[in-house]
Amino acid sequence: MKRKPGHWKKERDREMEIEEEEEEEEEEEEEKEEEEEVEEAKRKKREKRLKLLSRKSSFQLFRLPR
Repeated sequence: MKRKPGHWKKERDREMEIEEEEEEEEEEEEEKEEEEEVEEAKRKKREKRLKLLSRKSSFQLFRLPR
């Protein structure tokens, strides 16, 4: 089978497109993971703050004059 001139260019272009798509997918996954980490950190911070607030309010209840 005889190949057309320039067939290697098409193959190279196709390979480069595939590599670019894979890189884009990896970048999207990394961004998604970073966003999830940020959300997790925010959630933990919020939980910690709520826990401290609840502890503080219960402590204040004990200090109320009777």
